[in-house]
Amino acid sequence: ILYHIIHSVFWQDFWAMCPNRADLRDSIRRAKLFLGKDGKVLASWIGGPQGRVTPVYASLWTGSTWEDLGSTVQVHGGLSRTPGQSSGAAVALDSRAHPVVAWLDNSSGVQQVYLRRWTGGAWEELGGSAQGLGLSGEGTSRSAISGAISVSLALTRDDRPVVAWLAYRPGRAVPFVRVWNGKSWAALPPSNNVDPH
Repeated sequence: ILYHIIHSVFWQDFWAMCPNRADLRDSIRRAKLFLGKDGKVLASWIGGPQGRVTPVYASLWTGSTWEDLGSTVQVHGGLSRTPGQSSGAAVALDSRAHPVVAWLDNSSGVQQVYLRRWTGGAWEELGGSAQGLGLSGEGTSRSAISGAISVSLALTRDDRPVVAWLAYRPGRAVPFVRVWNGKSWAALPPSNNVDPH
């Protein structure tokens, strides 16, 4: 019930916040809500006509209003700002109630895992995590056919993103996990990010 109430209120306030984005009204899909420990709510969604550029958007409920982080909702391109199609966004809130968003993106020609986090003033990528091969590097192996097919996101106690995804390999899906160590994306079990082929 709480989800449906928040969801309804969000969309009512969204249109009031962004009267110039009527183009999104009929194209919003895969909306998600994430409840932080402090009661703040992060909403994320994919927008844009099917088959064209589909940005990732996010907005944060502060307790009294929805905050457009970095004006990403007001302008085209969202927080992803890539020329490709986005899908499967995963979200989390850090200890400062700053959002972290990971998503699937096909801008490189192969579906990759991309990530950006909100610093309080801008959406930043970590170690090239929102361009090129992203943090997943799909397509660099001869066995990578369709790239990443799903993504999950969690944060460590000190707010380091941990990203897990499944990548298609002939006849099966292979899990990969990486954690941001402050300088680069380090591989973790179960795969240690080593392609079995």
